[in-house]
Amino acid sequence: MVAGYLILTAVFCLGLGRLWYDHNLLNLQAAGLESVELEKQLLRQNDFSSSFAVSVARSREELVERKRQFLDPARCPMVDSVKEIVSYFPAEPESKRPVVRRINQRLSALPEHVQPIPVVPPEALDQALKRLQQFMTLAGKAKEAESVERIRTLVRALPKAEYFRRLATFQQSMAADLLERLYALRAVAGPEPPRFADLPEALLSRFVGKHGCFAMQIYTKADIWNMDAMQQFVRQVRSVDPDVTGNPLQVYESSLRMKSGYEKGAIYGILVVVLVVYLDFQSVSMTLLALAPLVLSKLQLFGLMGLLNIPLNPANMIVLPLVLGIGVDTGVQIVHDYLREPYPYRMCPSTAGAIVVNTLMNIVGFGGLMIASHRGLHSLGRVLTLGMACCLASALVMPSLLRILPNLKPKQRSRGQPRAAGMGDSGLDLSRPPIEPRMVRTPAIRRRGAA
Repeated sequence: MVAGYLILTAVFCLGLGRLWYDHNLLNLQAAGLESVELEKQLLRQNDFSSSFAVSVARSREELVERKRQFLDPARCPMVDSVKEIVSYFPAEPESKRPVVRRINQRLSALPEHVQPIPVVPPEALDQALKRLQQFMTLAGKAKEAESVERIRTLVRALPKAEYFRRLATFQQSMAADLLERLYALRAVAGPEPPRFADLPEALLSRFVGKHGCFAMQIYTKADIWNMDAMQQFVRQVRSVDPDVTGNPLQVYESSLRMKSGYEKGAIYGILVVVLVVYLDFQSVSMTLLALAPLVLSKLQLFGLMGLLNIPLNPANMIVLPLVLGIGVDTGVQIVHDYLREPYPYRMCPSTAGAIVVNTLMNIVGFGGLMIASHRGLHSLGRVLTLGMACCLASALVMPSLLRILPNLKPKQRSRGQPRAAGMGDSGLDLSRPPIEPRMVRTPAIRRRGAA
């Protein structure tokens, strides 16, 4: 039984190299969530994320210089685009004011409606198209020349009435569109330079601060949940602005801090557990025996996760301290039972029943999380169920291991009296009051007791 268990553990350990950590919080949400699907669609179709880093500059010149550095492909190759509104305002409005004033004066006499435009005869249009076709041919643009020839053919084939109707409609619509654009140009061709107050409040509050600072949004080419790519992006933008902030940097830093916190918690927990177990047994050998189920169950759990392609994530990393506590609990109970029972060891039925029932209840309780629609809770329940099953398997094999090992019980001397002959391995303390002798349990009595 021990040999088979060790072989199975070795097979599971082959998956340790395939274990990985998933930083993507989108994979923890419920399947089919609209916001998650929209985020994935933006990344998949447009290579564009709704998240962006933010850099704050104290002056226009500082912002323009930072924008130039962010868009430099040699310095920041992971930056896709930069959004701000400062550079859209003229840098020297006084020098451009006379030009804008002249434009405004020339557009002041625009007609209210488009006047009728006379239509040229078909022969005149054909001659104009012919000259255009010859020019295209001499310029080496054969495809454009062929397109002009098709237009000439279409014009010659139209009846005169249809020709005049179509060309008049086309000319009037083109003129109306041009007049509309000229009116729009005149509306913005004021001699006064534009001001930030002219912008909508929603847009202004996004890019201009109350104290005169200017914000700049920096979009990345990489997926913000790809930690390797985000590491490059964060390093590059911080080389330009050490104080850059924003959602991508928060996601990157918080994911790393969360993972590091779980790992440190597990390490500190192991150190405390080892210390407490040693203080309990006052023996290195008993401490190692009590920790054996914990170590083996951890190896099996992480190996199984690698083989089944179940990643660690911010939700199920809590298994590290949970499985740690439950795994060492079963080991401590078995070793205490080992110290109470005579050698060769055979587990007390009450201890075995308590360990099995307690672990099965944990499996049922944690397994209930697997029905959750939230994939983070589902992952937590699945990993904890596997962890509890591995702890139970280690607990069931532990008595067989102790049975084939030599007697490892520590020898204890009685206080104030010499050790009695033949009682050196019994662990009895002769300084304590005598207790009622108990009958040595034979296998038959054990079976009746278990029943």
